[in-house]
Amino acid sequence: MRTLQVPLFENGTVDWSKAAKAAIDSFPWHESGLKQGTEVRIALTPGRVHLRATAEDRWSGAEGRALGGAVYNDSCFEFFVTPSRERGGAYVNFEVNCVGSLHLACGPDIDHRTLATTAQAAQVEIKTSIRAAAKVPTPEDREWSVELAFPVSLLEEMTGKPADPEVWFANFYRCGGPVEPQYACWSPVEWERPAFHRPEQFGKLEIVPAK
Repeated sequence: MRTLQVPLFENGTVDWSKAAKAAIDSFPWHESGLKQGTEVRIALTPGRVHLRATAEDRWSGAEGRALGGAVYNDSCFEFFVTPSRERGGAYVNFEVNCVGSLHLACGPDIDHRTLATTAQAAQVEIKTSIRAAAKVPTPEDREWSVELAFPVSLLEEMTGKPADPEVWFANFYRCGGPVEPQYACWSPVEWERPAFHRPEQFGKLEIVPAK
């Protein structure tokens, strides 16, 4: 199990150079094509979570999808989190493709998930480097990035439990899109087929004061 120390910036401003850094560099289901890199940075400010993902991508592709759409079929970044000390407990999955379409849900496993309401999804701020309604993959593509920010209270609202102030369990994922799927993760997943919804295999996030 991987562990990451996530800084809490009490002054309310994230210093990205001091944010926790994680590499989505485990490819348990790789069959062919490039193993393209993805760097994630994560930090907290009082009451808020901040994420930034930068993905190498020679074939960046995405459809403009409605809330709750199948963004895992696109070039996308995903953050699954159990905001408590219960590894394997109910988790919230944030999935966003390279043009900013969001899938957001909560539940104990892949078969029992409750999709976010429009009001809940509106609490998630999303910024993407590809500013378009959709993206057709081309061989000239090189990279894309996405930033997410949302209140801790959203996690509490969706899970129905208070967030632990010190320890969460989570995983970061990457899907490569329609040309090279490239299912990759930060905390390695042992499963016979691509399976992101494995909360019992999440890594550990330790929330610590920013230095």
